[in-house]
Amino acid sequence: MPATTVSDSRRLILAGLLLNSLLLFRCTPQREDAIYLLPNAFEGNVVLVFDQPNGTPVEYLNGCRVYRIPSTGILKTKFISNPSGYAVAKFCYATQFTGAVQKTGCLPYINTIDSSVTQLPPETVVCFRHNPITQGKIRSEAFTVSRIAKVDSIFEHRDDLIDQALLSL
Repeated sequence: MPATTVSDSRRLILAGLLLNSLLLFRCTPQREDAIYLLPNAFEGNVVLVFDQPNGTPVEYLNGCRVYRIPSTGILKTKFISNPSGYAVAKFCYATQFTGAVQKTGCLPYINTIDSSVTQLPPETVVCFRHNPITQGKIRSEAFTVSRIAKVDSIFEHRDDLIDQALLSL
């Protein structure tokens, strides 16, 4: 039996790593894009509650998940949560779409309030996305749509809306 060389061992290790990587990629849930369609001129907090049997039906537009947010700000959906996050998330007013065509730009999406946000004009409407919420088996997410000048006052009521959404299940 011939002796195994160092390069043969490296090839075996690399082949094993490649196989593991391929299996992991195939077993990992794929991230989907999402479009959040807001009522026209909506400002306030939004809560999405996932995997609800009586929720709104699953809907896709151009390969993206579509969440049609009602004026209450609470959407119960049949979609399961997207545990891998979204590849792209767009927050748009319903008037920004005609059929499947996006007519104008969507709202700026902001993860954190930093100096770049404070440099925006105070009347700029933006979307602040919050961390996902898990309560037992219930998964939800929340975000705030607001003008920069009003974001603090709107954000103060976020927890009330989350409580209202979860209590109504």
